[in-house]
Amino acid sequence: MKALHFLPYIRAFEAVARIGSVRQAADELGLSPGAVSLQLRRLSETTGLTLLEKSGRNIKLTAAGREFAQTVSHAIGNLAAAVEDGTDRRLESHQRKLTVGLPPALAIAWMAGLLVQF
Repeated sequence: MKALHFLPYIRAFEAVARIGSVRQAADELGLSPGAVSLQLRRLSETTGLTLLEKSGRNIKLTAAGREFAQTVSHAIGNLAAAVEDGTDRRLESHQRKLTVGLPPALAIAWMAGLLVQF
């Protein structure tokens, strides 16, 4: 498997691709716009792909960038689903059903007490 050295830069790319703004993506991530720009540059260098085109203050995804963004979005969705599935399984293992068998006389006395309180 090829080394995935670009993974630290994926969050910044995904946010910029989704929002369409480096500044707003930086605000969402709690980073400076310069830090997000640096991560985007490193992502491009690491992958060898030209993902973004810059025109003044505007930023636009290239065709490769759109494809990459779609793949990243799909992968993030799969990861979120895996975490959710794992959480559901963990909860299921803690939620077990308990069945208690009682003699009828004891069950009637117990239920009668609860009905009186109700």
